[in-house]
Amino acid sequence: MIYAILIFVLSFLLTMLSLPQILLVSYRKKLFDKPEARKQHRTPSSRLGGFCFVPVLFFSVSLMGAVIIKLEPDTYLSTYTDSLSCITFFAAGLILVYMMGLLDDLVGLGYKRKFVVQILGALMLWLAGVGINSLGGLFGITDIPYWLSLPLTLLFVVYITNAVNLIDGIDGLASGLGILALALFVVFSSLKFHLLNLLLFSSMLGILLPFWYYNVYRRRRRNFKLFMGDGGSLSLGYVLAYGLLIYMHRYSQFDPWASGQALIGLAAFVVPCFDIVRVMLVRARAGKSMFLPDRNHVHHKMMRAGFSPLCSMYLLVLLSLGFILLNILLVRFMSATWVVISDLVVWCLFHYLLNRRIHARTA
Repeated sequence: MIYAILIFVLSFLLTMLSLPQILLVSYRKKLFDKPEARKQHRTPSSRLGGFCFVPVLFFSVSLMGAVIIKLEPDTYLSTYTDSLSCITFFAAGLILVYMMGLLDDLVGLGYKRKFVVQILGALMLWLAGVGINSLGGLFGITDIPYWLSLPLTLLFVVYITNAVNLIDGIDGLASGLGILALALFVVFSSLKFHLLNLLLFSSMLGILLPFWYYNVYRRRRRNFKLFMGDGGSLSLGYVLAYGLLIYMHRYSQFDPWASGQALIGLAAFVVPCFDIVRVMLVRARAGKSMFLPDRNHVHHKMMRAGFSPLCSMYLLVLLSLGFILLNILLVRFMSATWVVISDLVVWCLFHYLLNRRIHARTA
């Protein structure tokens, strides 16, 4: 566990040092996202906050891994060797998604190109051997056939990655939800002690915490703000999709569905994942393209209900924490299907109350 703490501190410090420099370069080179009608910010804001995510992650994990092998080769070398194939496929996919996100931030890319790259990144995870092979009895589905695992895994990774990307609409929301999920993954990795995953998620947590603080509370010269942009949000979504996949994957020696771990992990994604489905249904019913941006996400509804962006962020992060605590309680007494149905009922009740508040304000 000491190595997890060390890599967390290293990633935290590197990110704290990187963010002011990114903001300075954005200021000097005028690399800002201009305000638009559908966007929350009203001042020019840098979209390059996520520029440091992947470099800091790779540097920290590589350096700490090298130190661990140097100091304790007899204890940890075999662990690294066994995980090398999985981690290298993950790294290849993350680089693809990260580069695509940065290009989108700098020059803009169409959604079709982004989907192609995301599918290639998802394929890397399936090749790494962490595809979906079981649903633990969810809606009566247990084992997933090998031929179905590939398309289901591709869909799942693209879905999670974009859900995180699309929830990044107000300061601190995507990073706040990501911090909750990463904290869960650190706990899971500690309980089963998978060294590389523990280092990976501890490092990403150390990266995200200072960014969250910078994004929510720190202001720089001329009131310019710092967003993670697509390079950051898509990379974060990919890391979280990987984490969720490995803690949903059933192994011969461990079934995360039977232990409730899979459903607890899924609870951290209820807010972004349920919201993207709701938004797509609303767009389809209105006859609009499901891939064009609008202001109908849950954080937009929170602000129409009278909550400030900061209050909306905190309430939605607390709602996500509530889903995690609810699933921790329910997995002891209910099947996977009833746990998910319970989450859906709570989500619908939340929107019912939110809609009533919006109608009361506009009446």
